[in-house]
Amino acid sequence: MKKKIVWSILSCLMVLSLLLGACTLPAIPSALEPEQTIPPGTPVRYDVVAEAHIRTILSLESRQIALKEAVTALNAWEPDFVIQLGDLIEGRESQAVTEQEFTIALEIYNELNVPKYHVMGNHDYSYIDYVNSYIAIKLWMETMGIPSSYYSFNVREFHFVVLNNAGWNVVGEQLNWLQEDLSSSNMTTIVFAHRPILPYEGMPADFGNPELQAVLEANRAVIAVIHGHLHENIQARINGIDYYAFENLHHLKDDPSYAEVYIYPDSTIIIKGFGNQVSYDSRLPGGAK
Repeated sequence: MKKKIVWSILSCLMVLSLLLGACTLPAIPSALEPEQTIPPGTPVRYDVVAEAHIRTILSLESRQIALKEAVTALNAWEPDFVIQLGDLIEGRESQAVTEQEFTIALEIYNELNVPKYHVMGNHDYSYIDYVNSYIAIKLWMETMGIPSSYYSFNVREFHFVVLNNAGWNVVGEQLNWLQEDLSSSNMTTIVFAHRPILPYEGMPADFGNPELQAVLEANRAVIAVIHGHLHENIQARINGIDYYAFENLHHLKDDPSYAEVYIYPDSTIIIKGFGNQVSYDSRLPGGAK
């Protein structure tokens, strides 16, 4: 009799469990899965690739493989555009080797089936001692097929600015151009650069560009600055602007590091990282991961 009672109780519990399971709501998806948890409106979707450092040396062919894998993944996602944040190549050797590196890198990068943009890095043509060097900038522009090393473009309701701070701060003519560019646009704005424009905690003060920081903060439309150079993940929210340092593309034995970025009409930024790239959500306190 006791066994029958026990089995009856167990049977009832099993039925109750099944009923509850059928009624249970799905788990709330992570805020870093924008396909499932999204603010209102259609986002602008773009990809960021940083620090590919392509070389001709066979022992470093894994860098080329990482870029190819990233390009394949980005084409499958079909973003609105892709931007690489500089140091597409190593650029330490002679002009001949540097041109070979660019040929290899651009042959891969240009396989992207969407609009693609470039930021100049300090390694691009670094065989030239080119701090403030007009020659290096001119060669880089010719290689990329663009008329200026700093420029801007629009995608729907967003304005994007590309700066050239590869080996110098943004001052003088470029800073004046930026002020005019920002004042002529009333769109929400995201800025791309190669080096950081402010010293993050624990960094030397010479990483800062106070003149540039002041211009960006004075323009209330600027919501984010995205850069590479440091080969690490850093995020900070300072005076209303989110600053993101992106990880380098290639890591031995790891998948390539890059990010899908979603920017929504309400200015929410969701960064979905792959490989060693960290994910972020600007809706979280401080925009932290």
